[in-house]
Amino acid sequence: MPTIDSPNLTLVTKSAGGVENVTLTVTAAVVFDATERQLAVGGLRWHAHTEILDADSTGDRVLATVPDTMPIPVLGPVPGSPAEYRAPLIVVHTVPRSVLQGDPGAGDNDEIRCKIKVHCYNAPVEWVEKFTDQETLTG
Repeated sequence: MPTIDSPNLTLVTKSAGGVENVTLTVTAAVVFDATERQLAVGGLRWHAHTEILDADSTGDRVLATVPDTMPIPVLGPVPGSPAEYRAPLIVVHTVPRSVLQGDPGAGDNDEIRCKIKVHCYNAPVEWVEKFTDQETLTG
């Protein structure tokens, strides 16, 4: 299975017309070894799922799930190329601020992180997972 390297979460809050929205940007590198690259040439395809989590809660309560991403492009091995391939993963999703309200009191800061899960479309489901860093939304 590929691995997930350098996961990161950034949050940008914007208000328009009295509605406050938060755009979450999740970035990472999905690392494929030579065998996985060869399997990609044979037709295996991977994609990512992203869950938005309330990091305040015990057990990281899921606040929202980002729709599935497009397949992660994996370049097949080419003579002279490195054995591993680092496919960039960028997921951008906007939700109302209220969706990320993990703390019961209004005005409490909310600690948010995401879980990135990668699996292969056309093979038995086996996940590789990794958490992003945690970000705090004020108020």
